[in-house]
Amino acid sequence: MEGNFKAEQRVQFTKGLLDAVGIGAERLDMFFMSSSMAPTLVNTMNLMIDRIRKLGPLPRKWSGITQKSPDMSKREFLFQMLKNMSLKAPEKPVPVPPELEEFGRIECDLTGCIGCKRCGEVCPEKAIDFKTELDLPLILQNIAGSKQERVTKRYMLYKTLAKIAAKPSSKILQVPNEMDEFCKLQYNPKKCVICEKCAKICPERAIKIIKELDLATILS
Repeated sequence: MEGNFKAEQRVQFTKGLLDAVGIGAERLDMFFMSSSMAPTLVNTMNLMIDRIRKLGPLPRKWSGITQKSPDMSKREFLFQMLKNMSLKAPEKPVPVPPELEEFGRIECDLTGCIGCKRCGEVCPEKAIDFKTELDLPLILQNIAGSKQERVTKRYMLYKTLAKIAAKPSSKILQVPNEMDEFCKLQYNPKKCVICEKCAKICPERAIKIIKELDLATILS
């Protein structure tokens, strides 16, 4: 009952991916018809043939693998093939349809993160890690518009630093190993399957799910 609608969402998403790497969304399309609509099928085939002929062949550009190895996931294979076939570097994130749950990215609000590392512990794909550094420039830049449900000592520290700062911060601070609660979340979008476990377990609600694919980072 819903398979065709799910397929339509995937086709629309794939068209966005093809556009992002310079192949062009118009080379892929989806049509609905029943098995009794033979003339419609013929007309549709001719329509696509004429369209592709007008577009012309793609430049032959292949590098790296062209077959899926046994140890690769379907997601890894997709990203590798997009990188192999790309005719240009992606310029902006690709929107993901809301119904397509397995693609997207996460975003961490560093002004709310308390460094509990629970998100990294529950991530099944090990897409989250931590670095012992404090991104003070980004934190102080975002703190003005940040709204916290619960005001923590850490949040008040950042607020105070923003108020008393004599100049904009431009240096990322290295944090001593003994103070690893002040850390920066490192996120690998290539591995993430948007299971949302990290967002659900975060006690400060500092992690959000963003329905877009950062293809520029993934293919770099």
